[in-house]
Amino acid sequence: MKRLIKSSIKKVWGLTDVVRRPVRRKLDALLGGTIRDPIAQHLHALNVSHHEMNISLNSCVREIARLEMQVEQLRIQLAEGRAGAEGIGATAEAA
Repeated sequence: MKRLIKSSIKKVWGLTDVVRRPVRRKLDALLGGTIRDPIAQHLHALNVSHHEMNISLNSCVREIARLEMQVEQLRIQLAEGRAGAEGIGATAEAA
């Protein structure tokens, strides 16, 4: 029963798409495009150019990559330290 109701509602909702698209378009035009792309509107209000945004994002990506490499080096050092500590512990127990 529930499946029948859901499928009926989905069909009715799909049929209303013909009406929803123009209404959504007009509402978006009325509100100045804030529904379609709020991030672009915010950046435009801040007067940030695409070039400045690309430079900022590229520097963030480089910094993240550098931090990931440092974390990997620390993991390797930690694994080597644990292996060395296990080797020392095993020789102390044998003596």
